[in-house]
Amino acid sequence: MDAFKPIKPKKLDDLRKHAVALLNEHQDLVLNDSSDQAHLSLQNVIEQMRIYEAELEIQNNELIALHEKLSHSQRKLQQVFEQMPVAVVLLDERGVIQLINNEGLALFGIQNNHLALKHSIYRFFDANSAAWIASVLMADKEAVFDSRLTLKTFDVEKYVAGMLMTRHFKESGLSQNILTLVDISDEQKRLELENNMVRDILESQNHIILVLDTNQIVEVSGGFFKYFRSHTSIGSFNQDYRSIEELFVDDPGYFKVNQDLKWFEVLLRYPNRVHKIKLNYQGRITIFSATAVKSVKTDRVIVSLIDITESENIHRQLMEQIELAQQANAAKSMFLANMSHEIRTPLNGIIGLSELGLQESSPYDLKTYLKKISLSGRLLLGILNDILDFSKIEAGKLEIVAKPFHFPDVITHLRDIFSAAASEKQLDFDLYVDNKIKQYYLGDELRINQVLINIIGNAIKFTKQGHVKLHVLLESVAEGADHIRFIVCDTGIGMSKTDLAQLFQSFSQVDNSITREFGGTGLGLVISQNLVYAMNGSRIEVTSKKTQGSEFSFVVPLLYCTDEQIADIERERSIDQQILQSSFHPLMGHVLLVEDNQINQEVAQKKLLSFGLTVSIAEHGQQAIQRVAEQKFDLILMDVQMPVMGGYEATRHIRQTHKDIPIIALTAAAMIEDKNKALEVGMNDHLSKPLVTRDLYKQLARFLPQNEEAEPIIADTSLDFSPALINQYYELSEDYVPWINVRAGLHRVNQDYALYFNLLEQFLSQCDQEFKALESLAADESIFADEQGQNQLKSLLHTLFGVASNLSLEALVKEINQFTLSCFKGDCQGRESCGQLTQALVSCYLSTRDAVRSLVPKWASAMKDREVTLGEISSDESQTGPLTNKTAMTETEDLGHLKVLLVEDNKVNQIVVKKQLKLLGISPTIANNGLEAVALLEKNASAYDLIFMDLIMPEMGGIEATRWIRQQAHIQQPIIIALTGAEQNEDKQACWQVGMNGFLLKPLDNKKLAQILNAYFG
Repeated sequence: MDAFKPIKPKKLDDLRKHAVALLNEHQDLVLNDSSDQAHLSLQNVIEQMRIYEAELEIQNNELIALHEKLSHSQRKLQQVFEQMPVAVVLLDERGVIQLINNEGLALFGIQNNHLALKHSIYRFFDANSAAWIASVLMADKEAVFDSRLTLKTFDVEKYVAGMLMTRHFKESGLSQNILTLVDISDEQKRLELENNMVRDILESQNHIILVLDTNQIVEVSGGFFKYFRSHTSIGSFNQDYRSIEELFVDDPGYFKVNQDLKWFEVLLRYPNRVHKIKLNYQGRITIFSATAVKSVKTDRVIVSLIDITESENIHRQLMEQIELAQQANAAKSMFLANMSHEIRTPLNGIIGLSELGLQESSPYDLKTYLKKISLSGRLLLGILNDILDFSKIEAGKLEIVAKPFHFPDVITHLRDIFSAAASEKQLDFDLYVDNKIKQYYLGDELRINQVLINIIGNAIKFTKQGHVKLHVLLESVAEGADHIRFIVCDTGIGMSKTDLAQLFQSFSQVDNSITREFGGTGLGLVISQNLVYAMNGSRIEVTSKKTQGSEFSFVVPLLYCTDEQIADIERERSIDQQILQSSFHPLMGHVLLVEDNQINQEVAQKKLLSFGLTVSIAEHGQQAIQRVAEQKFDLILMDVQMPVMGGYEATRHIRQTHKDIPIIALTAAAMIEDKNKALEVGMNDHLSKPLVTRDLYKQLARFLPQNEEAEPIIADTSLDFSPALINQYYELSEDYVPWINVRAGLHRVNQDYALYFNLLEQFLSQCDQEFKALESLAADESIFADEQGQNQLKSLLHTLFGVASNLSLEALVKEINQFTLSCFKGDCQGRESCGQLTQALVSCYLSTRDAVRSLVPKWASAMKDREVTLGEISSDESQTGPLTNKTAMTETEDLGHLKVLLVEDNKVNQIVVKKQLKLLGISPTIANNGLEAVALLEKNASAYDLIFMDLIMPEMGGIEATRWIRQQAHIQQPIIIALTGAEQNEDKQACWQVGMNGFLLKPLDNKKLAQILNAYFG
């Protein structure tokens, strides 16, 4: 029985084996034994089998469940494998693809799995990549390998990062290999673009990158071949040069070849030094800045060469310029030292001789002193003119004015100037003019004279014996012009070649000892050369030998004159002859005088009438346009700066309808730039104020016919003072002449002594009030940086200028003009110079104030002796005194019906203008500022026919007040004439823009005032 004890197999296979063994064991028993025992044994076997069957069923079910679980896991694993974001390929040891995921198929460009399986992986890679994969698969060790591979499929090249894991099975001798691939094509392209960009940057920046291995160049950047053009490869370069060091130039300041160290070793050893290498490659010099680093991985040296040739050249030029600047600075310092002497010498003469003259009683000696003072003044003026001309040259503002002229006059002028000086030194002074030279040319006669005067003056100055000669030759003839050569030769001290080299340098002379002996600015020849160039002439050529003399020559082209221009020149020369004799033929014609200043009107009108002309007056450009439209004029004298509309703008308007009428500009400035501006707008010429009788007549006679049948006019250029009337007052004023021109002051008020005294007293009153601020001006330098302060100062000086002009405080007028021109018009050379001008202005103001303060009591005493009481000196013009002489107001009709408003903040100016208007029968209403004027017009819109408007006033200025008036449609628009203390173009433009009709310059000229009234209301 024990033999039939069932065995519970643990496994299905064990159960099957047990059943077979049991049947084999009891087979004989079952077949041969029919006993119950046998049946029982069989029955047990069958039962045992059933049990085994049941167990088999259970185990089968477990197997089925396990299979399903395994299948599920396998599907999930397959899904993960297929969806991996990188390409995965299973390879056998021969590189045949056993398995590949979807990313791998996509990377290889294969549509389905069947096309990839059983194919060699090598077909998808380039030779280098395939060789790497094969070497890994053949390796005996298990490891992980990575590399960058190049994938080639269907002519498409991709870059991938590959990782290959190998696993070997010793039992079977097989291996399992997994290749992982990541597409890095985009990254590779980005890197290539960046590398290309870096390479382009290096090449564009004149960089060369060298990779050196034991002093041999093994790799270069593209910029290398730009410099070494004859070599197209590194190999050819290395073949010609064992080292780039062979091209180094051993110059001071550049890399020096070291016998102990290779050149790149020096760079590595001293990385903080600046290494500049000069290379000479086939005659081409290039300068590089060199740095070097050592590669840790390859042990090679990387050298960077930066082309600094241009910057080195600039640096060299800069150093040369610095050296020249230092030399120029030294020359200027020497120049200033010389100028201190040059200027002080004539100044000392002027001051010393003036003091001697004040004490001299002998007329002969006094005349001698005055003659020497005149010479010293001219010498000083020449020095200042040189400096001013040089300043214009440096600023690029030197201008040439070509006019028709009589050429022989140039030669005559030179003879007159230098004959005496040459004779004094017993020199022969010869002038020769080629007979082919014409009589008349078109050119800048003044500048030609200036150049020749400088060169001939030098020749006489530096020649002790022998001769000085001027030869004028016809060099060549061009279309419409002669090229004339001027040659000046002397037998003077001469110059060496070294001297000639610095002859045309600013502020220098060939020898400082010459400066000490002969004087001079060292600017004359520099100015002369620039003048010749400006006239389209040649370089001034110089030949000279030491102790044997010098020869200077230059060529200037001069244009031919037309017949009409020649006739004009002859006429002018005839007029000049009359002027020399102070006897003029009367002129014929009707002149329009356009002038806003009353005093200027009076002076000009008197002169014009004395020439036999009839005169109409316009106070501004707009009024002038109206006058020209209504009347016929033979000539217009046009002030350029006036209210409402200036002379330039008025001329443009007039030229639109009257192209032939002569228009002559009147301006307070005598600069060539002002004349050119006048010509540009269509004016015919230019006269500077104050008007000189002879100059005015000469200019008018160019355009107006002379009445040769009438008696000649004897020129009267004096102020027509009566010494008998003013002798007592003038004697009292002699000590104050530098500050107060009493003669001119009395002339301005037509010898009304009481009025002039009253005005002086009012000036002192204003000094204690509104002008008080000037006393502290010198200590307040911020006035030049603050716009509000500048405007306040301008307003104050405007008022002071008007008062000083009316009282003929001439020194103060001059200082205000100089200060305004320099510090407000941009001609000042920096804050320091403006500070000096400020000190000068304040000093002059205080001296003038003190002079007036000292003079007034003396006058008061004298007037008391003459029984003139202060009660007679009232601002009420019912006591007109000598001003009632209306002969000064020639051709003025009765204007008493006019309603006039005078807008002026200064009491002195109010009295003067009111007195002048009283002479014309006009009693003006007074407004102290623009605000009061506006208030008067608001009360009565048709109250005034004419307004005299000061420009700068408290509360509201003239510009703003006029703008308001012109904007009011309900107001009956009056004529508005600006009153201004200075003829500045900016002021005039502002006046025209707001609608003013004209200008009058303070102090007002009686005749101009009358003329402008006649022009509008006559």
